[in-house]
Formats: sequence, C-alpha cells, structure tokens
Amino acid sequence: MIKNQLVKDWLKERGHSRSWLAAQCGVSKKTVDNWLSAGRPINASAATIINQLMIGRRSINPQIDLETFEAFRALCCREKRSPEEKIAELIKTCVSSQAEQ
Repeated sequence: MIKNQLVKDWLKERGHSRSWLAAQCGVSKKTVDNWLSAGRPINASAATIINQLMIGRRSINPQIDLETFEAFRALCCREKRSPEEKIAELIKTCVSSQAEQ
C-alpha cells in the first residue's frame, strides 16, 4: 500500500497539483483530496499508476471519461490483469491488425 504522505511529498517536490494527479489516475480531484487529506486508502489501480509515475515513467493518459475508465478497470479485474497489461495487449493487437492490412 502506498503511503499518503509519500505521495504528498512527491507531488510537492515535483511541483504537480492534485488536479494533475487526478487526471493521471482517471479520478476526480475530490477523490485525490480524500486520499491525501482524509487518509482514505488509494485504490489498487490508482496506486499502480502513482507508483509508475513516482519511479519516473511518463504518463500517456488518454483523456477518457470516468465511466469508460471504470468499465475498463472492471474488465481488467474480471480478467485478473493489470490495466497496464491490458493496454499493452490492446496496443499490440491494434498494431498487428494494421500491419496485416
């Protein structure tokens, strides 16, 4: 589990806002505020994204609506795969199908 204070410190060091983090995680700023102020747990999907950002991976967050993101997350859970694994699979499938045309 990722520590809330660690995330707050990291955001401050990097000069990122809570709104920025919300966009990267596909959640509202209010959700990020709850994680960091109220000490509510960060969900596993968002924690994975935050960990990746903190180790220096750049986001390629496509701007999708929250309903679509939640449906995608549910799909990943049903398939017992991480969002990153599923995205990699989808990208490979798209690239392969384009190469065959």
